[in-house]
Amino acid sequence: TKYPVDGRQVSVWGLTPHGVAFSFDEDEPLADVIPFQPSRVSAAHLPHRLAVQSLRLDMEARGATGWRILHRLSLKGMKVPDALAELDGKTVAFEVERTVKSRRRYQEVVSGYLFNRKANGIDEIWYICPDRATQVRVQRAILSVDEIVNPQTGEARKTAELDRERLFACFKFMTTE
Repeated sequence: TKYPVDGRQVSVWGLTPHGVAFSFDEDEPLADVIPFQPSRVSAAHLPHRLAVQSLRLDMEARGATGWRILHRLSLKGMKVPDALAELDGKTVAFEVERTVKSRRRYQEVVSGYLFNRKANGIDEIWYICPDRATQVRVQRAILSVDEIVNPQTGEARKTAELDRERLFACFKFMTTE
């Protein structure tokens, strides 16, 4: 099946159930691998999914291990990142940010990370943007969050009352350029 991605038509390939069955040696334990489901491919989400796959290749070339795509999972009290991996002894949550979101959305996401990242074993959150212009705007939006709200209790705290440099130190911003 062909899908439009960034102005061009791309073919999408995946493992069938038969292919999954033969992706393991006869004596190898079976892992939970979900076969390709063409009906679940969304043309709207495909560029993002491809960007996450490309990021995985880049990060594994830099030494990342244990790459996990989490869109089917949930984490306690926070938005699920696009992926988690170990890099340089740290657990990194990766957010592929192709577009800038609303201030309210960033407040929700940042609040979830700040209140729950330790409980979910996350050391850093990396925002990966397609270009410098997007990165600058995403970074500014996140670093300008002026109130964080505990997702469990609803308690709000003004970030001006806190050590902002320490508070936001877990967030890193970069481009794929």
